[in-house]
Amino acid sequence: MSATTPKAQALSHKDEPPDAGSTEGFKGHHLENVRRQYPARDQAAQLLPDSRTTVVQRQRAAEKAAAPLYVTSPARAAELREIAAKTRDHQERIRKALATGELTAPEAVRLLDTLQPHARLCELRQSGRAILPRWVLAVTAHGHTRRVKAYSLAGEGGAA
Repeated sequence: MSATTPKAQALSHKDEPPDAGSTEGFKGHHLENVRRQYPARDQAAQLLPDSRTTVVQRQRAAEKAAAPLYVTSPARAAELREIAAKTRDHQERIRKALATGELTAPEAVRLLDTLQPHARLCELRQSGRAILPRWVLAVTAHGHTRRVKAYSLAGEGGAA
């Protein structure tokens, strides 16, 4: 005759934890019990709309697919290096680069030798320049495609 404790006798078969050799953990066992006891809750969870995270991920994937590929030409790279060599002020480097065409933050870091291009862009905006961003796909030095913003001046007519 084996001795069993009152607690062991109180456990029913469905509430027993899985065997020690089982690959299913306690959480999995518990979830199966909840699904058996409350089937309507499990069905309702399947009918819920997508989470906000899922919706945002789908929107970003669509934007990424629609964004044009932005490639820096060798002539543009040489032009930006020349601006960097002739100009000491980082804000002025970015202003001159924007005056000649679009500029991305990775270009500003790599070719204009400006470590905080976003701060310089903010300073230019505060000084009254209208800078327009647009999303583009850029290829990194390691060959990865990244979504970045390409900045351009709205118009030189109103800027001083």
